Amino acid sequence: MLTEKMAKKYFGDENPLEKLLVIGNDKKTFKVTGVAANLSVQFAFYFNVLISGASDNDLKQNVWLNNGIVTYFTLREKYQCQNGRSNFENW
Repeated sequence: MLTEKMAKKYFGDENPLEKLLVIGNDKKTFKVTGVAANLSVQFAFYFNVLISGASDNDLKQNVWLNNGIVTYFTLREKYQCQNGRSNFENW
């Protein structure tokens, strides 16, 4: 998923959906599956490009080598965060 700004940068006025984008020194190819409105840097969740972990074999590895990856997850409705905190502390 790209922001409108990044879609414009890489694809100009063309529709970027379903197009391929090659990024990084190792030339990895990703398919554009969505375009989001440009975000204000005031958001806690700010991005220019989102890459699904399922779309890249390096991201699927069970190795903790990159602290530049942030993981978010959705809690069940009315879930109390403190209930799960001890699980993380004991992990």
